[in-house]
Amino acid sequence: MSDGIGYVFDARPTVNGCVFLTVMPHDRRNDFPAKAYVLTRSEALELYGKLEGVLFGSGVVKGVELR
Repeated sequence: MSDGIGYVFDARPTVNGCVFLTVMPHDRRNDFPAKAYVLTRSEALELYGKLEGVLFGSGVVKGVELR
């Protein structure tokens, strides 16, 4: 968002090789509380591939087919 009140993202590895992802709205946003997700490595790669495909229009990223 151009007004600077978008979302804050944080990702950290877990001890068992997963990814702990948090999505936090800026304090001035009032649309939803922070959400946390635990993703397996393959889920995190699939999410990465879909986001990169949307942003850069590649369609396939690192073997992940966009649907």
